[in-house]
Amino acid sequence: MSNPMTGQPISILLVDDIPILLEMLKEMLTLKGYHVVAVESGTSAYTALTQSQTKFDIVFTDVQMPDMSGITLAEKIYEFDPTLPVLLATGDDDLDVSLPANVKAVILKPYKPKEIAQHINNLLGG
Repeated sequence: MSNPMTGQPISILLVDDIPILLEMLKEMLTLKGYHVVAVESGTSAYTALTQSQTKFDIVFTDVQMPDMSGITLAEKIYEFDPTLPVLLATGDDDLDVSLPANVKAVILKPYKPKEIAQHINNLLGG
């Protein structure tokens, strides 16, 4: 899949602390044509975002992670680049917190691969 604005492959920063889920999601998104950088923590995600030469189009992160929550990561991303959209994934259907403005969607676990692709497409104006 390519970014309708740039024509380049859509780059996704994928964050989850569960390795098997991270690999499964990375493979699924890669098969759909996305360029995916997968990391296992919020800290690693922020480092990848700020130090990588990759220009990410979207961040897809789990909410509950041990070192830094997905919400805290979204806040830090907003400070770094308020235009970068964040898609949160959570198993908590009662997420009762204030979300940063860059959180554009929350997807409930368990989710279907088609739902993820649909959310990404919607976030990027497709």
